[in-house]
Amino acid sequence: MLVIGTIVNAVTAAAALLAFATDAPDWLALGIFLAPLPYNLLLCLFVWRSAARHPSGWSDFAKAGAVLWLIAALIV
Repeated sequence: MLVIGTIVNAVTAAAALLAFATDAPDWLALGIFLAPLPYNLLLCLFVWRSAARHPSGWSDFAKAGAVLWLIAALIV
């Protein structure tokens, strides 16, 4: 989640900035920026469910990390 999701978010954020810089319609740039949102939500859900199914010492850390990553992905 951390590696692939961050790469996807970085690429779409760069594409959205490029769209804003090249005077593309604002709705297009916003759509590009928000495109990975369903993917991010699914990644967070999958980590949360996996941590719940296989409890260990890292389960709570994984859940908290997934939620913090999702918040960071939404803000940045």
